Amino acid sequence: MEKDIIEMVKHLDKVVGLRQVLKGMINKSLRCVVIARDCDEFVGRRVEENNRDCKIPVYVQSTMKELGTICGIDVGTAVVGIKK
Repeated sequence: MEKDIIEMVKHLDKVVGLRQVLKGMINKSLRCVVIARDCDEFVGRRVEENNRDCKIPVYVQSTMKELGTICGIDVGTAVVGIKK
């Protein structure tokens, strides 16, 4: 399962960062959300609160640094949304 999610993050269209993910959740344009294991509680809480209405699958994977590298950016990221 973890490899499948990492492959999705690598190869599919995505949005990176809390603000963009929350916007995508509200617009219902995301297939799923991936949160880094070591992100701030605030990030997880915000995604969880928004997901009460959206019902999008949320996965906890990797670290912020690993997630950023997988996304092809030079910095870590707490959250990534995979577009539909």
